[in-house]
Amino acid sequence: DQTGIHTEQAMKIDGLPPANQVLADIMLSYWPAQRWQPLLPAGWKLDDQPLRRTLLDNKGKTITRIDYLPQGSGRQPVSITQMAFHY
Repeated sequence: DQTGIHTEQAMKIDGLPPANQVLADIMLSYWPAQRWQPLLPAGWKLDDQPLRRTLLDNKGKTITRIDYLPQGSGRQPVSITQMAFHY
């Protein structure tokens, strides 16, 4: 809505990542890369290739990897690998 995106986690289960982190990763897979770059911490990079998007920290370490399949003239995210939260 006009005030932003909000999350609510009904159940907290040990070992599962926070709901807001999962939502952020899903948003990272869909939003255009140029919208994300200004929001990233200093030195972080979003490498956007046709079938893979990789979020790198300021040391070049992969934090998130998103794989896509071609779909018409675009692409569809099919896999998110989150290195920091191990999912």
